[in-house]
This record gives sequence, structure tokens and C-alpha cells, in this order.
Amino acid sequence: MRTITTLGDQTNKVTDTATIFKFCLWDNGVPQDVMGKTVTATIANSTGYLFDEPLIKNGTEVDLDFSSDSLKQLVPDTYSFEINVTNANGDVEVYPTEGNLQFTVTKNLRGTQGNLVPQVTFDSVLKSVDDKIAEYEATIAKGDKGDKGEPGSDGKDGKDGYSSDKYVNVAYFGVTGKPEDDNTAEIITGITQTAIANKILWFPAGTYNLSQTIEFVDNMHIEADADAIFLNKQGSYTFKARNGRGYGTGGRNIIIDGGTWYGENDFSAPHGITLMHIENADFKNMVFDHALTTGHIFDVMGCRYVNFENNKFIGIKTVDNRYFTEAIELDESTKMGASGAYSDITYDGLATKHVQIINNHVLPVLNDNDELVYYAPSLVGNHFQVEGENIEDVLIKNNELVDVNPFMTQDDYTTGGGIHIRNTNNVRIISNHFKQLHNGVWGSIAINVGIGDQYVAKSDVALASPTYQNGATADVFDISIYDNTFEGFVANENTTHDGWGIVRISGSQKYAAAIRNVVFNNNKFLNCIDPAHRDDDVDVGINALSVNCVDIISIDSNNFYDVVGILDIESATGVTFNNNSGKYINKHIIKSHNVSGTMANNAIDKTHGAITSTGAGTLVFANNAITNFSQTNPSINDYILSIGDEANYILQGNVLDVAAGEQLETALLVSETTKHVIISNNQYHGTNTWSENVVGNGNIDLSI
Repeated sequence: MRTITTLGDQTNKVTDTATIFKFCLWDNGVPQDVMGKTVTATIANSTGYLFDEPLIKNGTEVDLDFSSDSLKQLVPDTYSFEINVTNANGDVEVYPTEGNLQFTVTKNLRGTQGNLVPQVTFDSVLKSVDDKIAEYEATIAKGDKGDKGEPGSDGKDGKDGYSSDKYVNVAYFGVTGKPEDDNTAEIITGITQTAIANKILWFPAGTYNLSQTIEFVDNMHIEADADAIFLNKQGSYTFKARNGRGYGTGGRNIIIDGGTWYGENDFSAPHGITLMHIENADFKNMVFDHALTTGHIFDVMGCRYVNFENNKFIGIKTVDNRYFTEAIELDESTKMGASGAYSDITYDGLATKHVQIINNHVLPVLNDNDELVYYAPSLVGNHFQVEGENIEDVLIKNNELVDVNPFMTQDDYTTGGGIHIRNTNNVRIISNHFKQLHNGVWGSIAINVGIGDQYVAKSDVALASPTYQNGATADVFDISIYDNTFEGFVANENTTHDGWGIVRISGSQKYAAAIRNVVFNNNKFLNCIDPAHRDDDVDVGINALSVNCVDIISIDSNNFYDVVGILDIESATGVTFNNNSGKYINKHIIKSHNVSGTMANNAIDKTHGAITSTGAGTLVFANNAITNFSQTNPSINDYILSIGDEANYILQGNVLDVAAGEQLETALLVSETTKHVIISNNQYHGTNTWSENVVGNGNIDLSI
């Protein structure tokens, strides 16, 4: 994958010849030294190709110098470009691999014709007005004083008139904004004409009935006031892309900003926006209220460079056998995903790439007493994958998820969650707040990242009901989850499975497909045990984190407070569980099986939970402090640390401390089948012995 990094601004004024744009070229993450090679920029505007411009080479930096004769001639406009590097053997590398970059040339003052005018002061303006009034009063007879007129509306960027250089009021096209009127045809005309004119179509406060699906056009830009209410008066999509194959063929450069998209109190008029092959689109400041049932608000299929920012999704009305629905669905281009919205020739299986989901809110519907009426939808998800395709580059940041609909049966756990995505590379889930006030019968989970065990063959993407192929398509790479807060994920006696987690990261053990390079750092878990069950010997709730079939994972500097268990991990290599803190752990701190890695410098206080480790692998436990361990409920754990079953362990510098006034028979339990254990410099407080099974183990260093 070849990419370009810009090293400064990308805007210049006409005739400014001192400006130099600087870039760095990358090939698969490695900066490229282009000295000794021919480097040119291919430059185009909306009409097409213009010319090639040689670039200046400075090692790994290339410069576009506006002192050149060709660049001096550019008129005010937005220009696209890509960079070509010709090697000594004649091979040409084109940067970037996907899409292109842009720069802008703006007007200078000579671009506007002016007139010489005298200096104007406030006093001179008043005198001019007084003189003009006196002149009229001398020539016009006065009549009776008329009634006071209605106040005029305040201007807003030229919007309140019909048209300006920037905005066109939708009323210009005959749209009334009255609830009794249907002006869908006029709205479509307005969208088309303002897109051609490169203007913004503005919807003031009012009610807008949409009686047919509106098809996206290139360069459409809608802005709507918060009190502009849109009602879907039909049984189909609110917006859809046009037919086409390949990125951008469904529509380019689309913006919808604002408006309240209302689905009636009974959810009888939901909104659905299907995006197929859309490129460069922004959806922001939109409120979807009672607008979501069994579909999705946004179906994003085979698209790239799509942004969702500061939207609200309020309420979900579930139906039998469908407990969850996503506000934003990320998928490949398939007929199954699009519910047959397009002709069969449209579907090509392309995966969605480069998506940003920032500052959005999924919220429940509450009554006047703040009681739950409807749960919130999931924020983002996807469910199936296409042979050879992976969704890529998804940023989910600063979102609020409150009372996402819980899963309804035990089997739903693998697909549920406020964020649930499969087969997606380079996912960053950052600084989100997950808060659950109502958890349901089976409980709720926040994040579910996985690899599916089935896929759709590329040849079947145009089938409405394709036959799933068994197997995993590929490994998944680069998952980062950090600086998030998880609050109130309290379950009940139905939610007792060790392998369940508030956050679940799971590859496909069945088909040996792993999730590789995972970062889970600086997250906080709060109040995820019902205080009434804090000291129970019943396993009530789920773990903070569940990990399965992962290669290289960092779990660092997290705070686990009031959770049933911290970590349940299986079939994982390259694990570092370091610098974490926890308090009030009910069930276990760590439960691991077939795990290799390091668990060091963790501090766990006031816990009933222990560390248990089984299976093959090599684990290092170093400098951990487990303090105020309480054996109030012996049926949970009668040891602090248990190891065994053919593993290799190094235990060094740990503190295992029993709560004041209590005595524990065994601090450390070592299985007779354990292969190799080195134990040194550990401290045990309040225990009678450090192991039940020392004699006969062999290969045990007793240098305590």
C-alpha cells in the first residue's frame, strides 16, 4: 500500500510563487528515498487531466514549487494530484495506491474588480441618511401612520433569502416546509441544481415529507436546521446511491449536515440510508429519533472515505428473533447486505475502507420518569464477510453509548455488543464511553471484535441468499482499544460463562485464523458488579475482557474496578498484561489456558478472585501485588495462584497477601503435571504454606 503524507499546508493564492508544498512518500509504512529517480505530479481538476509537473527531491521529501511556469497559470479551484516515481528500470510507482490528494488555489485581491471610494465614517453615514430623508420629506406629503409590521427574520450566512453565493433556500424550488405538503420532487430538483452550481441546499425549520427515495448525486450538500423535521412517507429508503461498480460510482463528495429525521412515536416511518460505492461523504449533526427498527440507519457497502460525526441515534424497536440493530453497518458490496436495492450488475464484493465515526451518541428512549421505554441501537457493526475482502481503517472515537440493547439468548453473545465488527483491519476504538443502566435478562456487552467462521464466495455476491462457505477468510491485523470507559455492565445469574467479556476479542480457533497486533490500554471499568452480590459465592456477571486466538496483545495500564473477573484468555501468544490495577474482583483476576507471555507490575486489591493458569505455554509472573485477598467464599477460590498442566512458569518478586484476620491454607497451588517452574523472591502473607504439590514435581527451583 503506497501512501502520501503532507508536510504542511495545501492551499496557495494565485500568483504566490513563494509557496512550496512538501510531501513524504511511503510504501507499506516505509518512507521512500527517491533520490536518483524521476518524480512528477499528475495534476487534474474537475474537468480532467491538466499536466505533469516535475517535483524537487530532498531524500525522503518531495516538493511541489509554485514558482514553476505551469503552476503559475492555475486559476482559483480545487485540484487533485498523484505522484509518479519512475525507477531506473522504467517501472513507475504511483502514490497513493487508493484515491488521490488535493490542493486548493484561492483568489487574491486582484481577482475582484473594485472602485475607488471616499473614506466612510459612522458620522458621514448618518449625515447622508439624514440628508436623503430631508430631501424626500420636502417632496412627499405625509399620510396617516400605518400599523406596525411583522419583524423580519435574522439573516444567517445569506440563508434567509432565497439564494446567495453559498446557500440556496429550499423554498427557492417551491418547497413549503408545511406538514400538509409533499414537495419531494421539488427537493430532488433542488439537490440536483445546487450540486451542479456547487452550492448548499438549506432547509430551514419546518416539516418535510419524503414520499420517494432520493438518489445521491455528486457534490450534493444539504444543511438543515435542528427543527427541520424529515418524515419518511414511504416504505423504502430515505436516500440511496445510484447504480455502479467500483469505489465512487454510487456518488462522490456528499454532505448531509443537520436535521431531525423522525420515525414517528411508534417507529412506523423509519429512515434508512443505503450507501453503495460512495466515496468522500460526510454525515454530521443529524438526529435520528424513533427512526430505527430491523434495518440500519446507514448501510455502508463497498464505500471509502466516509465520515459520521456528532449524530444522535435515539431508540430501537426490536422484533422477534432480531434483538439488535446497528445505526451504522459496515459491509462489503453484496445484494444480501443491500436487500436488493440495486440492479444485479452493481454488486462486486468490495469492502468498505477509511471510515471515521466520531462524537456520535446512541441513546435510549426514556419516559418522563426516566424509565426505559426503548433501548439504544448498537453504534456500529457488521455480520458477514466476502472471500478475499477485509474492511479496513475504521476510527471509532469519542462516542457515547448508553443502554445499548442487550442480547436476548446465550447464543447471541458472539454477535452482540455496542460495537461488533468482524474481519476488519486497522480498527481504532478510542475514548468512547459505554454506559449500561438496563442490562436485560442475559446481560450486555460493549465491544465484540472477531473473525467469522463463514464467508460469502466472491462469485455469489449478487445472490440475495448465498450459500455460506465454511472457514475464515484471513487473519485480522491491528486492533487498538484504549482510553475507553465501561460503566454499569451488571449481569445476573444467567450470565456466568467464563469465556464471556464486556469486551470480547476473538479469532477463529476452529479455522486457525488469529487476530494479530492488539492494543488494549488505559481503559476503565466501573461498577460492573451489583453491590448486593459483591461477596456472593455465585458467579454473577461476566469478565471485563475475554481474549481467544490472538497473537501479540498488549493489555497495559487499565483500571478494573468492581468486575466479576478481569481477564479470561485462551490460545494467545505474545501476551503482555502489565501495569494494570484492580479492586473488588469477585471471581478471578486472570484465567488463562495455552497462553505465552508476561504478566508483570499489576496491583490488585480487595479481591476474592485468583489467578489460574493451565495448558501449554510459557508465562512469566513478575512483581505483581495481590493484596487483601479474602476467602470469605471458599467455594470460589481457596488459593491465590494456581498453575499447572504442562506449562512453563517463572514466578518472581510477587506479593501474595491475605486480608487481615484471615488465614489461607494455600497461596500457591502447583499441579503435578506442571513441566517447569522457577519460583524466587516472592512474598506470602497470611498463608500456612506456599504449595500443596511441591514434592515430586521436579524442575522446581525453591529459592524463595
